[in-house]
Amino acid sequence: MSEIDERPPQECQSLVSDRYTICSEIGKGSYGICYAGLDVSTGQKIAIKVDPKKTKSSSLLYEIKIYRQYLKRIDAHTPHIPALFWAGTDPRMGHVMVMELMGPNLDKLFEYCHRKFTLKTILMIAVQVVDIMESVHRLGLIHQDIKPENFLMGGAGSRAKRIHIIDFGLAKPFIDRRTDRHIEFQVGAGMTGTPRDH
Repeated sequence: MSEIDERPPQECQSLVSDRYTICSEIGKGSYGICYAGLDVSTGQKIAIKVDPKKTKSSSLLYEIKIYRQYLKRIDAHTPHIPALFWAGTDPRMGHVMVMELMGPNLDKLFEYCHRKFTLKTILMIAVQVVDIMESVHRLGLIHQDIKPENFLMGGAGSRAKRIHIIDFGLAKPFIDRRTDRHIEFQVGAGMTGTPRDH
């Protein structure tokens, strides 16, 4: 869900939900493909995550469920999570999430800085990441896929210098909402996350 190419609206195509157009591909993952797009009713730049497989076991479908159950209130208490504008199944595209467009991820930012952050930058990132993890845990979730690629800078305006967390396709609740108690720890449960090549 990173930055959009400066592409004129007339070059955008594939209307989703009669409102959102796809402009360019910005990333791929186990869930499918992420595109930069436009909200044709407002002109706002957006991110569109698409899983064309349309399976019931889709990690994107699961992420939509997590957003609806745990992350639907993006407010002052959860400023580090991109807003969800629309989610559902498009008959042509498959499972779709339309979200707030963010800036570069921490891995790309590190490369841009010649793989060297200043101590000040490291400390600023560390403080924000700890705040983010606290916010996610306060919602009763464990993210389970923590890596630099899943932390993005804000897209524009006052949020541009704020780090955001994305990709809740592997997230799990650790609080039972019926009892408001911690879900029992499972011995022998497998490791979760996505492999990295470096």
